[in-house]
Amino acid sequence: MIETVVFDLDGILVDSEQVWDQVREQLVLERGGRWHDRAQRDMMGMSSDEWSRYMHEELGLKEPPEEISAEVVRRLMAIYRERCRCSQARARRSSAWQHAGRSGSLPPPTDR
Repeated sequence: MIETVVFDLDGILVDSEQVWDQVREQLVLERGGRWHDRAQRDMMGMSSDEWSRYMHEELGLKEPPEEISAEVVRRLMAIYRERCRCSQARARRSSAWQHAGRSGSLPPPTDR
């Protein structure tokens, strides 16, 4: 059961901009587009409609902007789902470690 949802739309809690950049760059390179050094800076602060159109028109992706945006979001969700799963597993291990009466450093991560 989900207990809490946090919306961090300005990146204060989680610096997600780097992940977005990596996903978009990887997509452009995989699909035969033309990534350049200004692409990340150019897309900074753009809406999904804007950056997906930019990727189509300026970076040369053949897919329509709606498909580009959907694919980027799909990849981001997969990355965040994996990161959350790992974080939850570490939290469970930490809790079990503490309940077993152990103190000091946490057990080593094994869920990578």
